[in-house]
Amino acid sequence: MLLLKNAAATLQVKTVLINVKINAAAALQGTSLAEGAKYRLVIVKTGDTLPAAAEAAGKPATPMKVLTPPVMVHAETVSNDLAAPIPLTAAKKALQGEFVSLSEKKELVDIYRYDAAASRWVYVKSTPNANGTGLLFDINTKGPYAALVIMHRRFADTAGHWAEQDIDWMVRRLLVNGISETAFKPDDFITRAEFTAMLVRALNLPESDNGSGNGFADVNPSSWYGKAVQTAVSKGLIKGWSSNLFGPDKRITREEMAVMIGRAYPLFEAGNASAADLSLLGKYSDSSSIHSWAKNDVALVLNEGIMKGMTDSTFEPEGNTTRAQAAVVLKRLLSKFEE
Repeated sequence: MLLLKNAAATLQVKTVLINVKINAAAALQGTSLAEGAKYRLVIVKTGDTLPAAAEAAGKPATPMKVLTPPVMVHAETVSNDLAAPIPLTAAKKALQGEFVSLSEKKELVDIYRYDAAASRWVYVKSTPNANGTGLLFDINTKGPYAALVIMHRRFADTAGHWAEQDIDWMVRRLLVNGISETAFKPDDFITRAEFTAMLVRALNLPESDNGSGNGFADVNPSSWYGKAVQTAVSKGLIKGWSSNLFGPDKRITREEMAVMIGRAYPLFEAGNASAADLSLLGKYSDSSSIHSWAKNDVALVLNEGIMKGMTDSTFEPEGNTTRAQAAVVLKRLLSKFEE
């Protein structure tokens, strides 16, 4: 393996479960191999031993069909009969998985990794393999990984809608759900609680559950959005309407959404709103209606192309936000940083 590393060679391991391509130089970067040490690739089928993954795939919110047995992959060095794990790297194409042949339509299939800590599946970016029958993806955690199909991915009321493609992008990543199996209600207004939950999910933030509450009299910690609100508050993404009220059922305004996006920016190590160019607001005739606490964030999202005016000359800072608009804004945010 040391010779392969030095030669920057690629090794392919084929199994009935999954094929794995190993870029020796990248996969072993930072790993010192003793003379005579062996490299061992461990591939484990987890479908029978991880019932929580199967349960998560069948949850009513986003039921999914599992096409391949969930598989965990990790590597280790073996020297003098002692095994030591090799840390998986975030480097692209260092360790790639390939599900070779998938029976469903490829445009409907995606790769997901089961996050045991969060008890949910997480989208993994993939590309078609060489013969177009399967998918390739980077392995940067042990997994498990599987190919899945979302059972109710398309909605009757988003067909032909201006936000259809962006909504589908978010659905594939398990970041938004429909109101039912056939309806998304793209033009319904979204509440502060709903957008907060969407943003926390989109940022893949572990939900807080420290039992200390969230400080808001109108947010029950046991409500469906309670942990998301607590998480958002702890990360500085949102504040209440007053010192002890959050207003979970109030419709979120466009400037409030801009502020939450602006506060999320530092989590991507992408700077913050304080450096935004406020002159961008001058093109909008209603810029004077943007509250002072929101101006920097509105300027940031405009400059980054994450939000646009409602028209060429109006921003409508206090206008309400629809489910479609929220999905589009979050898609634009995430796609800027999705590698």
